[in-house]
Amino acid sequence: MSSELRTRINAQGVVDLTASVGEAIVCSRDVVDLTMSIRAPDGKTLQQVLVDQTLAASATLDLDLNSSSNTLKDAFNRPVQIEKLHWLLITVIDQATTKALRYGPSGASGSGQWWYSGTAADRQITVADTDVKFFRAGLTVTPGSSILRIVNPSAVAVRFRLWALGIQA
Repeated sequence: MSSELRTRINAQGVVDLTASVGEAIVCSRDVVDLTMSIRAPDGKTLQQVLVDQTLAASATLDLDLNSSSNTLKDAFNRPVQIEKLHWLLITVIDQATTKALRYGPSGASGSGQWWYSGTAADRQITVADTDVKFFRAGLTVTPGSSILRIVNPSAVAVRFRLWALGIQA
């Protein structure tokens, strides 16, 4: 049996999610910009994770997108184990010229090369507002190369939201 998750995202990183199992997962306000649908193949399920936190000045946070012992949990309190990543969205909340984040492999042990052409410390994307990545066929995320590092190079704390959607391992 296939599962389905309908998703809408706005430019501020606010997400509206509805699962086909009849449960709604709503984190929304003024959701207008994007509507999409991804179906999981038979025997697989969709998994989404929403991280909303503040990263201290000059701090680093490593998020593991595929680990059976993950402390990062999805909305159903399952360890995040995304084997095919379809969407990744990161948004800086309360944007200001003094606030930005960098994300990517950034030299983290166990990071994935993915679309960054390597895993070195300089392999990262700077975001001061919102950045969205979409992979129609799904980007393969394997255990052992599944770390996504978030770096705050700012001199002030930065609140951000990260949302990921993919097929669960």
